[in-house]
Amino acid sequence: MPSMQLTSQKDRPLTKGQVEYWTKRSNDQFDDRKSDLKAHFESTIQINTDKKWKSFLKSLNVNHLIKKCEIADKNYQTFKDDKEKVERELERKRDIAFDDLRERIKRFGKIRKWQDDYTEKNTVEGVVQYLKQCCHDECEKQFNNTKQAKPLDDIEDARKKVEDFLNMSNVSTALLGLIKYQFQQVGIKSNGLLDSNIKELKQIT
Repeated sequence: MPSMQLTSQKDRPLTKGQVEYWTKRSNDQFDDRKSDLKAHFESTIQINTDKKWKSFLKSLNVNHLIKKCEIADKNYQTFKDDKEKVERELERKRDIAFDDLRERIKRFGKIRKWQDDYTEKNTVEGVVQYLKQCCHDECEKQFNNTKQAKPLDDIEDARKKVEDFLNMSNVSTALLGLIKYQFQQVGIKSNGLLDSNIKELKQIT
């Protein structure tokens, strides 16, 4: 088989694409070979590193500084762990305290018919503000039962009577009397026309 011979020809400049192609192709080959050699030499380098490690540190005079850092880091990690434990314990106690307070409020809220929105109050300030509102509502309710609040009662009673008058068609005074009696039997305060003299209503109806 005849050997290949390069024929001489007048040199021509390479195109940009040729330069990029041969550059990349050569670099890829060089990098692959270099990687293989480094992997082959790594075991020898690691053996030498292990042998020289102690003397290397000694030459830098950092052993005592490394030891100091180890102690400081250990103390910090211990403090951090203890802090997290304390934080979790404090959080647990806080949750228990809030649960106890919420349960007490819930119990009294059912009895006193408070608005049931205290569960959204996750701060002491929020709970106290809610209780202040409940206290205000109870004081307002108590005030409304005093003589001072009678004008307010008169307005509501007049309003109710007007509503009753507008709905008196075909309603007998006897029926009104029975309703008033049933209210009285269960302790319901009559209002509107039911709080009037039923007999006098005959003149109106």
